[in-house]
Amino acid sequence: MAGSLHPGGSARGSLIHVDRELSIVEASRVMSESGAEELLVTDQAEGALVAVGIVTARDIVTRVIAAGLDPEVLTAGDIAWSDAASAYSGGCA
Repeated sequence: MAGSLHPGGSARGSLIHVDRELSIVEASRVMSESGAEELLVTDQAEGALVAVGIVTARDIVTRVIAAGLDPEVLTAGDIAWSDAASAYSGGCA
């Protein structure tokens, strides 16, 4: 699941959000098709969209590809940085 998210007061504009269960391969495709270099990883909690973390193109290269891990098996939620998500958690809709 991907869609755009407009975090309030962010200078970055809109972020593309993806479900935490999306494979790294699919997340990479979303990045390629949208031109995004980072994705907001989300999950459903009590019917609301909740920010789980951020995944960047650099994360995919350095933490998955360079490490020789399988991008078909790993998910966006597996490599998301949760510290960065706190800035966007209030903006999920």
